[in-house]
Amino acid sequence: MSSQLKENFFYAATTCRPCHSPIEQLIFSEQTILDRLDKLKITKSLGPDGIHPCILYELRYELLEPLKIVFHTSIKLEKLPEDWKIGHITVQQYTKGKEK
Repeated sequence: MSSQLKENFFYAATTCRPCHSPIEQLIFSEQTILDRLDKLKITKSLGPDGIHPCILYELRYELLEPLKIVFHTSIKLEKLPEDWKIGHITVQQYTKGKEK
């Protein structure tokens, strides 16, 4: 389960290079979390959680400590909150334009 957490969840909050250390050694600093929140695309639509990225961006300083607690608890327990495992996938069908 540790490797699955590293590959699927922690990839977004760490650097893009592979992590070769045990999951217990992962550290989510406030600066790392803030850097990710700063990069949110506020013009995008809502996620499956129903929260607009603009709201997350505007509240990023207030969210630092709660997110840090959630991330560190997830590492300690090697478990993700159930809501984080839900995703909505929509298949879009593209058709070719008419030939002239």
